[in-house]
Order: sequence, then C-alpha cells, then structure tokens
Amino acid sequence: MRIPPSGPGEVPGFSAPGLKEVVAQSRLTGAPPFETKTVNDMFRSASKETHNALLGELAADPVSFLKNRFTLSPQQLKNVESLSPRELGLVKKSADFAKMMGSLFGSDCGAGDVSSGAKQEQAERVMFSHQPAAPGSYAAANGFSSNVTLHMQGFEE
Repeated sequence: MRIPPSGPGEVPGFSAPGLKEVVAQSRLTGAPPFETKTVNDMFRSASKETHNALLGELAADPVSFLKNRFTLSPQQLKNVESLSPRELGLVKKSADFAKMMGSLFGSDCGAGDVSSGAKQEQAERVMFSHQPAAPGSYAAANGFSSNVTLHMQGFEE
C-alpha cells in the first residue's frame, strides 16, 4: 500500500491519536497500517500458494503475524498483545479453517455486520464467519469455494 501524505484522516480506517506516528512508522518499515483494507489486500493479492502460507503463518502465531506484517497504533498493539487465549485460539482456528476449506480469507477489523446465513463462532472481541462464495464474487472468480472473515472488535482505529 502506498502511504499518502501524513495528516489526520488521510489513511482510511484511522482517525485516532497516533495517526502521524503510524504513517511515519509505516513509511519507514514498509509495513502497511493495520486496517481492514490492508489485511484484505494482502490476502487478495496473494497467489493461492502464498495465501495458504500467510494463513499458516497467522495460525502459527497471530500476535507475531500482526506485529511483523502491519504497522500498529499504540492502542492496536495493546489490543493485540491483550488477546485472551480463547481469542487467539479463534484467530488460529479461522486461519486453519480457511486453509482447510480453500476459502478466501478476509478481515473486518471493526467487527461489522455478518450476513445472515453465515456460520459464526465468537470469543470476546473476536469472531469469524464462513459462507459460500457467491457466484460472480471475487472469491468465486479466483477459485475460492467460500469466504472466511475474521472480525476483530475495536481493533481498527
């Protein structure tokens, strides 16, 4: 992701204190800010082989994956480091499930609405949903059988 010039409101998904620091750190490291779009772009732009490798990395150590792959605001870092064992287990399960099912993995860092009919599992601030890929959708057009979405309440700023 190309980081736009710094300034409040110039990075989609960020409106919190610390925005300038996140943008500066992102420019320095090359790791995109942690927000729904950058997570989804990472998985959508990957080949199936890389997609599965990313899922394996996420399942192995969600905290390290997020800290190493994205630039986190101080509050996001605090949230990530405070994930409970149950929440971490659900993040791991969502990645393993997506890999096993051949699903396109995505994220909603703000825990938005889940379509009716989607299968869901929830633990405190983390939930994941699974639903078949709609005909003509990005997932279906790219050979994925379904979508797995990880919802993380309060992680996007």
